Amino acid sequence: PREAPRGRSSGINAEYGEVLLSHFQIRDLVDEIHTNPASWNDTNTLLHVERYANNTTCKRCPVNMCKSAITQLHGEDTYASLVYLGDGSNDLCPVLKLTSGDLVCPRAKYRLARLLSTKKDEMMCNIVPWSDAGTLVPLLERLLEGGRMGMGMGRSSSPEDDFMT
Repeated sequence: PREAPRGRSSGINAEYGEVLLSHFQIRDLVDEIHTNPASWNDTNTLLHVERYANNTTCKRCPVNMCKSAITQLHGEDTYASLVYLGDGSNDLCPVLKLTSGDLVCPRAKYRLARLLSTKKDEMMCNIVPWSDAGTLVPLLERLLEGGRMGMGMGRSSSPEDDFMT
């Protein structure tokens, strides 16, 4: 399989993100993490969390981070296509900027999936919902094995045939 650069942006903090990635033994699958910096005090009793950025321009995103700005800065000019996985309303901003060669995988029955169902006419990318790791992992493995994913994948003529499990 072809190795693909993988990034992650999240509204959580760096310490919690590292714990989750390590716990699920997937830390080695992520090359870059864009999240709120965090560090423990000298006695390891207090976690200090800072803002990733000071978002003053994007009205869709929270004040600490615009995921669209992160996606554009770290992927738009580098990769031919992107695969974006998300579940919350704060994922809508970057998803609306994806193009025809990109793929969004919203978590089924979560806020992002509900929002996207009302914005299909505005979407240029393919949409493939997922419900659990059992459906998501095989999809991502197929994309990697097929060489169709750089940090994303190429558009197929029938996304349902290629990507639905």
